Amino acid sequence: MFTFVSTFPPIMCGIGTYTKYITSNMPRDKWRVISFRADKFSKGNGDVDIDRDHGVNYFISLDNSLLPPLVDGDLLWFQHSFGIWGELNTRFIKLIEEGKRRGKNVGASFHTVHFQSEQTPGAMQKKEWELLMEVLPPWTS
Repeated sequence: MFTFVSTFPPIMCGIGTYTKYITSNMPRDKWRVISFRADKFSKGNGDVDIDRDHGVNYFISLDNSLLPPLVDGDLLWFQHSFGIWGELNTRFIKLIEEGKRRGKNVGASFHTVHFQSEQTPGAMQKKEWELLMEVLPPWTS
């Protein structure tokens, strides 16, 4: 089972829409979503079709960036964009580390990493490079 950690409707966010699209094309028993508390983020106009009874836990807030006590599934699939987790990526990194401590496999989609900068050898912005160095396993050759 996949557990996505992401924004999700009714929160207005392209990544939340992306996550909704993915889950709407998966069997219902194969996914869950841990999202941000909807009362802490901008909401849509209420006409978004969401299934609150199935697998969406609006738990995370920037004040309390922890995973819920019970997390279903073996894979936590984080959605990342700069800004979605606040100004600093420490909340995102903290959640990744918490998932690993709980024995979960952890994956991430980095939606806003660019390769057009002269700031690093990999053509990423320095903040992108530093984040990837922090969350990816060490390189071995």
